[in-house]
Amino acid sequence: MDAYEAVLALVEGVTSQGLAEYSAYPENFEDVDVHAITNCPESEKVDPDESSLAAVRRCKRPWWVCQSYVRPLPKEALEKGSLRRGRKEIVRLEAEKAERMAQREEGERVGVPVEGRVEVVRGGEGEGVEVAREGLVCG
Repeated sequence: MDAYEAVLALVEGVTSQGLAEYSAYPENFEDVDVHAITNCPESEKVDPDESSLAAVRRCKRPWWVCQSYVRPLPKEALEKGSLRRGRKEIVRLEAEKAERMAQREEGERVGVPVEGRVEVVRGGEGEGVEVAREGLVCG
């Protein structure tokens, strides 16, 4: 029990030093460097829909406050390898890929661009008008 109380006293001492530093210089604790936290180069743009870095930025607290755990988004988890796709999803993705390849081959055989057969042109009032691309047979 004496060892436990000694560790507790050390933690209380360090925490009180942190609180004193925070009360003296609160501006040092408010700007969180998210790139340093996540080992992400600063040149990368952070999109909140594709990255959990915005949530990390919002939830970051000084070191003596319990930190919330922000789970990575599914896309990030797949990239890191901490999440794997299920068998049904893998089969579905392979079927979609095979279908796209078949459409591409058919389009190349016929001579129609695969990317799309209709082009949207913006008018003066911001409305989009669909215009048939070259190679599209209408009617």
